[in-house]
Amino acid sequence: MKNTILSSVVFLAIITSSTLGVLAQDYKALKTDASYYFYDSVVNDLIAIKIDSVVMSGNDILYFNFPQIRPTDNSFCHISDGASWLGDPVIEKPGGIFLFKTINAQDGIQTDTLVIKTQSILNEEWKFANFPFSDDHIDAQLTAIGNMTFLGLVDSVKIITLTRKNAAGMVVPNDINGEEIRLSKNHGLIRLPKFDAFNDYIRFYDITGKTNPETGNINPDLGTIFDFEVGDEIHTRFYSDAFSFSSSTQIWKIKRITGKITSPSNDWKVYHYDICFLKTIKTAPEWLPLNETGHLSVSDTIFLNSDFAVELAKQPNQTFMDPLSSFMLSTSAFLKFQRPAKYLNYNYPFSASSPEDSCWSMVMVDGGCDPYYIKGLGGPYYDCPGNIFWYTYIDEIVYYKKGSETWGTPLDCDSLQHVDTKEYNSKEAINFYPNPTTGTITVVIPYGIELPCNIEITDIAGLKSVSFHINQPKHSFDLGNLPAGLYTYKLTSAKGDTFRGKIIRQ
Repeated sequence: MKNTILSSVVFLAIITSSTLGVLAQDYKALKTDASYYFYDSVVNDLIAIKIDSVVMSGNDILYFNFPQIRPTDNSFCHISDGASWLGDPVIEKPGGIFLFKTINAQDGIQTDTLVIKTQSILNEEWKFANFPFSDDHIDAQLTAIGNMTFLGLVDSVKIITLTRKNAAGMVVPNDINGEEIRLSKNHGLIRLPKFDAFNDYIRFYDITGKTNPETGNINPDLGTIFDFEVGDEIHTRFYSDAFSFSSSTQIWKIKRITGKITSPSNDWKVYHYDICFLKTIKTAPEWLPLNETGHLSVSDTIFLNSDFAVELAKQPNQTFMDPLSSFMLSTSAFLKFQRPAKYLNYNYPFSASSPEDSCWSMVMVDGGCDPYYIKGLGGPYYDCPGNIFWYTYIDEIVYYKKGSETWGTPLDCDSLQHVDTKEYNSKEAINFYPNPTTGTITVVIPYGIELPCNIEITDIAGLKSVSFHINQPKHSFDLGNLPAGLYTYKLTSAKGDTFRGKIIRQ
């Protein structure tokens, strides 16, 4: 996992003795002027630093990042304002010594303190942390100072190299040896571990974006998620396999943005879409496909000040209260198509037994599926493979075009609209009841069969007895004039698909 130099980082110079005193000053681990975003490509995880408050305590400065859901010493109880992944509060001691807490995930209690000396000089060493579950420790050493380019910014950066050592000061082989923490003079930490999980795994995050100035990958909110221009296209594939109901659905869709209106106060947007689609439904027992194609013009209004907008504006891992369910929820962020994206984590919400109760406990949910949203590509999308508790539910982008930027393989509307029409014999596709009937019979045409439809009823000799034209999905008609006996029906949809079955007239 070692990464001595980021691909996006250029190391320009090494500063030595005469300038050490100057460069040692003014470095801080945390900055309060912006939100900073960090990414671990191994697990596709995006996290953030946004200091909510700074408090003086004697000679110390306390920094508080936004809170997270945390357990208490009673592992069944959780709080919404627990320490962030930085291990709040982060404490700055005189002389630029920053202390970060590690947090036990089982009870939310601090287990150790990690130390970063921001004013250290070249080759200076100090104890960074105790090594988890042993008597060893992790030694930190300032091994280089120089200019780096990251996120299009140039700044002086300190390189702090970590090494595992035993009580005698001897190096102990370990994956952490040679890992680097990077400290920018004007932007704070730009490479760092996830402090609250440091005792559980050794994983480092690299800066991927910041605000003020806005650059790189930052937190997607509702306005940036639904940020389209006329001519943009998004092509999607939806697939649902409801095995318990013996059916599956697949929809191929082309969405083109044809119009856009933004309110003068910028609190809502209206988009007009042209949609071309092919829908295929398969049902047991024959598992024959029923195809539907369509061409739609639809509009959608995005309210940027809604409760939903507030949910999406939260930072990755930040707690929020769902106004509809009163559950305590959180978000998680990642990159998709090299764009920031965000899950709304509804899968495992927390609930209090009463509004006054301070003990929130996890609501266990079998199955379930969290939606995600992508900056500039909308949503919700789903990636939920089937398991013993839940059916398959996939809604994914297969192609997009935004201005001159494209990704994936595009669908073709003409091909979707000209799928073959076939003749089916499906007992489940069309529902006649009561069947047998003494006279009046009702037909229910399922969603996916294009109206209007024509029904022809034929006796066993093959002679057409009666026909009906249907413009709605449920229609009743009278067979009282037909002699008792066995009849067959043939239903033909507006698209030309045909369905056959039997009716008994008593």
